[in-house]
Amino acid sequence: MIGYVAHKLRRASLTLFGASLITFIIIQLPPGDFLSTMISECEARGESNCADEIEVLKEAYHLNDPMWQQYLYWVGSLLKGDMSGDSHIIFYFDERRGDAA
Repeated sequence: MIGYVAHKLRRASLTLFGASLITFIIIQLPPGDFLSTMISECEARGESNCADEIEVLKEAYHLNDPMWQQYLYWVGSLLKGDMSGDSHIIFYFDERRGDAA
């Protein structure tokens, strides 16, 4: 019985790993990232200091790290229950522009 439960737990953990890896890959598929889009929007508005702020945010959110490190950071955030993702970034920029809710 214990062997059966161990087998099922092993299969479940492999399934969760596979699902999380596929999800992460799908999230990463679009070219660029959210912050690159924000740079374009800032440049369109004529703001010059956005690139510096965005570089700070890329470091804070590990976007300059290799993909495998980003995946580990992402899984760690999921395990901690932090599934907010880019909402922190959106709030930061809205607050800087004075558009915070």
